[in-house]
Amino acid sequence: MCRFSAFLSVCLLTLHVNCPFIRLSVRLFALPCSYLTSLFFLCLCVLYLLPFHLFFRVVFVLFVSSFCFCMFCSPVCLADTVPQPIQRKKVSIQFQDRYKSYLALKPPHDITDVLHLSFDMRPTSSKGLIAHFRIGKAYVSLLFRNSQIVLAFDLGSGPATIRSKTKLRTDGKWYSVTAIRKGKKGTLTVGGTKTEGYSGGSKTRFTDSGESGKFQLLIGGGPDPVKPSSTLTGFSGCLKKLRVNNRPFEQLAKRLLKGRSVSECDKPHPCKSSKIDCGVGGACVVEYPPTDNRPYCLCARGFVYSGSSCKPGPDVCKKGYFKCYNGGTCVYNVKSVRCKCRQPYGGKQCKEKKRDMCKETKHGRPLHRCVKPQYCRYLSKTKRFRCNCPIPRIGDTCNQVLKSGHAARLTGISYAKYKPFFPSNTHSKINLEIRPERRNGLLLYLAPSNTNRQFFALGIKNALIEFVINFGSKTLIFKHHQQLGKRWYKISINRLGGKVTILLNGKQKRTFGDSGRTKAET
Repeated sequence: MCRFSAFLSVCLLTLHVNCPFIRLSVRLFALPCSYLTSLFFLCLCVLYLLPFHLFFRVVFVLFVSSFCFCMFCSPVCLADTVPQPIQRKKVSIQFQDRYKSYLALKPPHDITDVLHLSFDMRPTSSKGLIAHFRIGKAYVSLLFRNSQIVLAFDLGSGPATIRSKTKLRTDGKWYSVTAIRKGKKGTLTVGGTKTEGYSGGSKTRFTDSGESGKFQLLIGGGPDPVKPSSTLTGFSGCLKKLRVNNRPFEQLAKRLLKGRSVSECDKPHPCKSSKIDCGVGGACVVEYPPTDNRPYCLCARGFVYSGSSCKPGPDVCKKGYFKCYNGGTCVYNVKSVRCKCRQPYGGKQCKEKKRDMCKETKHGRPLHRCVKPQYCRYLSKTKRFRCNCPIPRIGDTCNQVLKSGHAARLTGISYAKYKPFFPSNTHSKINLEIRPERRNGLLLYLAPSNTNRQFFALGIKNALIEFVINFGSKTLIFKHHQQLGKRWYKISINRLGGKVTILLNGKQKRTFGDSGRTKAET
């Protein structure tokens, strides 16, 4: 009895000494318990082989045994060996519609009776699908439409639509949202403002025949257009503190079935840093669970994945796979497809309405300096304004009036159009004075209104005067040999039948003989 008491006392003494030492070792040196255990077992073997007295061997065995017992029973070591619950870390996830983001989760088993969805959101777009669950024709959806949160559900006997009273902005502000569907009652709370509604009919729960585990809860969008929100795009923005039926997102992530292009908020998306350009017919995505975690192009219908982009198929325009809005026309070629837009629309699919910069104002004043708005022209490439002055107005702002005998300056895009007339069918004479600033340019063009085959044209080509006539049979070109500089010249052209005379400054004369037809067709 005494020996047993002495043995028990030694064990308790060693436990009392060892356990604080173990906790201190683990915390100070950050050594895993498995390493410490292996170390002391090695010491035990070495000490047991040494030529010590039997009493000391027994003491060492008790000491190490108690150490190992304390090791495995200590809460510090249990934290290394026993699986711990997931820490409730504040995880914020980012969805981007241009990357076709979504998450498909295995829904909780009690979702057929009640859905309690809560989260904080920071939207970057005024519309999108936030969450969706469907069994047969019954569904429950949380939408973001026209800057309002919408809770829509139908248990199979009548729909309910509940809209939030608060409108959400896309300026980087976070909003707290709670959506509850219990029985026929729906409750939506946005920013502390509560809204309630009820569905019709007698049904109070989903009828799933015990097969709810085969379905999925979609967050942020879906792989295909989701009814009844098929007209909506996916949600764009950030979600955090997401909970479904009191289960945090960290726990829900274990039930992930599939996902695409979801990243941590405020961090660059993998597609953004990649060099993939999917073109107008595709979107860069990253699938979850990932195989190699590499971005690739998800091509729309009518497009084929080729290389690192989505190439249009031959029927992309014929079958309406690439849609052009606002009266735009789809134009296809082998390498690309585009929309030819009607004014004032533009963009890839003619969805964007172009701003008329000539009508824009600042502090009540127009941005241009033209004396009348109809003279204004905005050059989008250079982002500058130009005033197109009609005859007889001249000047940078069209504020001057050209008087008889004064010279008019032409800028390269200037022109004056007169009522159609045509010279005599046998003879004509042209007189004008010019001071060219460029080596090429059209000076005069005359043509009858009923045909485009006959014309007169006078211009400068490579600093030489060039006169062109076409009476229907062939085109005749007459050139003067004198090169023009940046000074004033008087030009006189006489035509009599097929004979043309070009007179420059009244001295340099060039005459061309008859050639071709000599009369204009009437």
